[in-house]
Amino acid sequence: MNRQDLIKEYADYGFTESEIAEELNIDPILVNSALMQYPPLRTETPAKSISARYHPQYAHATDKTIEFYELLCEYGPRKINRYWKVYGLSAAAKVLDCDPQTLFALKIHYGYHRPLPGNALELALYFPEEVRKQVDERDQRVCVRCNKAASDDDIRYHKISHPGPVNMDNCATLCKRCRSKHVNPFVVKNRKMFKDMRFLGFLEWVG
Repeated sequence: MNRQDLIKEYADYGFTESEIAEELNIDPILVNSALMQYPPLRTETPAKSISARYHPQYAHATDKTIEFYELLCEYGPRKINRYWKVYGLSAAAKVLDCDPQTLFALKIHYGYHRPLPGNALELALYFPEEVRKQVDERDQRVCVRCNKAASDDDIRYHKISHPGPVNMDNCATLCKRCRSKHVNPFVVKNRKMFKDMRFLGFLEWVG
């Protein structure tokens, strides 16, 4: 097996580019080059084939995307890739105890003919239920910008640095108005200004 095929083999099992570079002791640029043939990810928008009711409070999620994001959170990309490769769709869905359509939608969302990337959740604008509960406990469901209590329809779990870790330190509670009128315009203009920013830094910025 040549080096490029070996790199792809590692990627098939969910290793990130940095992990592959470290494991094979090669320059990360070579790893990136070996994997560049894939098209860009489609993680910013729900897969069209499973579009349903939109849930902006869950950060660009719908009824169906919530299902497969939670599946991804529970098992992780490496295990899902391995089961998909070994068993195929139907059998893998049985092993993962999920609806085959949910697993299929997950693959479509990230690119059906490619393995799920190791940092699949970091590339998605979604926080799993466990993280949202932690954020609710910390922020008390109050917008960190205007200090307004947010209802179920008004609350937004804002991902501060994207792509970035899926944890409470990279998430802030905002109301719909503050997120759309006072935060998102800056994200659109210059996302890099939030790169590696975390909760305390975000509090200073909105303050």
